[in-house]
Amino acid sequence: MSPTTTRRPGAPGATSAARERLARRSRIAALWLTVASALVVPAWTVVDHVVEGPDVGRAFLGPRLLCAVPLLAVAWVVWRRTPGRRRTTTLTVAAVVPVEVMIGWMVPQVGHPELYVLGGTLMLYAAGAVLVGGAGWTAVLGAAVACGFPLGVLDAGRDPSLQEIVSWPLYLGTATLAAVVGHALRYRAVLAEMRWVTALEAEQEHTRQLVRDLERLSSEDPLTGLANRRRWDEALGAAPGGGSLAVLLVDVDHFKTINDTGGHPAGDHALQQVAAVLWGAVRAGDLVARLGGDEFGVLLRDVPAAEAREVAEAVRARVEGLVWEGLSAPVTLSVGLAAGEATDVQALARTADRLLYEAKGTRNAVACELAAL
Repeated sequence: MSPTTTRRPGAPGATSAARERLARRSRIAALWLTVASALVVPAWTVVDHVVEGPDVGRAFLGPRLLCAVPLLAVAWVVWRRTPGRRRTTTLTVAAVVPVEVMIGWMVPQVGHPELYVLGGTLMLYAAGAVLVGGAGWTAVLGAAVACGFPLGVLDAGRDPSLQEIVSWPLYLGTATLAAVVGHALRYRAVLAEMRWVTALEAEQEHTRQLVRDLERLSSEDPLTGLANRRRWDEALGAAPGGGSLAVLLVDVDHFKTINDTGGHPAGDHALQQVAAVLWGAVRAGDLVARLGGDEFGVLLRDVPAAEAREVAEAVRARVEGLVWEGLSAPVTLSVGLAAGEATDVQALARTADRLLYEAKGTRNAVACELAAL
């Protein structure tokens, strides 16, 4: 019945906004990592040629180019497709894993393995620095490098030396541990920031809702949910516009008798029922207000005078036909109606007030003064 809908404070908008920012940050990080890797990995072939020789450079060029394909594919999916936005970190790690396996495969086959182990750790540090996800993803990448080692040993056709067996896993393990710890600390800070922003936005939304509630309560009658006298006076004092306007002033007949017979709960119930009838008779742009006590006001905009009179008569008849428990007589209304050009709202309101007193002379009546429109 009430024309105002109240929304509970603390709506989930704040949490959604924070998560959306986190998802956007994740997409940016994924694009940065995949595109940069797709450019750097093939470009590293220059190091292959200079340090290891043309033969090694040519042998490694194919795997490098192949590794760039999933990187670019994931970059495109993250940028343009919905699954890329929902599974950003998973897809990014899946695209980087082949690169790390390739690096582990290269290490046993080159004369300067430290440069290639360094390249693998750089990828670990880069992923740990930009991926928006748990530190376990960095550990997966470190394991991918380790998985490439035995493949490289098989392709190299030689047994690694004791120094290589000790130094490579030690260096890689230390680098992986450092990357995982750094990633974990950074991700913990990201989650703390998200929780803080979420709490802040929730509090801001709560404050905004309180302000909206205060504004609503300052212009709403608490018993009926209609506009109050303050809102009515504001409407009457607004600059008049063009078109037609009808002002209805409505009074509940013998309201004191209703309170005396059925008590104040019966009186409150009668006011609420009358408010429901009035609200159901108007359109979305019209105004219905409780002016105080048992008096109501209605503003009908851009409605023909004859139609305004039909509304007034329908409201009166509808209330008269209601069944009232505990009352010896039906509740009726007296209505004063003034309709005309919307050039002087105050004048129409004064006319409606005078007509209301005329209607109260007989009770259960509509007194009207309609301009020819």
